[in-house]
Amino acid sequence: MALIEVTLEPDGLVCDHPALPLLFLPHDPTGGRQTTVTLWRDTIQAQHISQEADRWFSAALDRPCHLVYMPASTRRIVDPHYAPPDQIVGFADGFPFLIANSASLDDLNQRLAQPVTMRRFRPNLVIAGAAPFAEDHWRSIEVGEVTFDLVKPCARCAITTVDPESGTVGKEPLRTLATYRTVDHKVLFAVNALTRGEGAVTVGDAVRAQAE
Repeated sequence: MALIEVTLEPDGLVCDHPALPLLFLPHDPTGGRQTTVTLWRDTIQAQHISQEADRWFSAALDRPCHLVYMPASTRRIVDPHYAPPDQIVGFADGFPFLIANSASLDDLNQRLAQPVTMRRFRPNLVIAGAAPFAEDHWRSIEVGEVTFDLVKPCARCAITTVDPESGTVGKEPLRTLATYRTVDHKVLFAVNALTRGEGAVTVGDAVRAQAE
């Protein structure tokens, strides 16, 4: 899956794989059948996109696949231990946003024989100019027109050991992170976040952090 590249176009997404022709997916697919999917402990309704998309992803991943999206009528609630009941999330792991700190990655790379890029951790936003792991102590940040509440550190899984450029799997950076970023048997890097309302965020926006 790491070898699939996705490009955002005005009217949809273009999926690219080295062994396949390009696949176009509209932003608002219509006519697909409804289906039930299970994500962790949540069982929710999703919408099937197309048989063409199924065939493309089945060939790319070498296993039977169905590509679905979450329609506006489906509401997947964020874990109530960390969020009010009006906060929802799509097919992300558990929270709508992940925020990382470039200095934290620099700190990690100083400990690795081969440095890794931030793509290993797949954040939505990357903050620059702070001390390493300062994000552990932020309660909220303002970026552009949006306030993000940082609700908990993100526990990382083995996906971080997949090189996004080649698709090969190793032991780093999870093995090294585990030596100094383990809490309650969970290896932590970056923070899960929620937003207060909507607004624009632009590359280069100033970040105003509110500490705990």
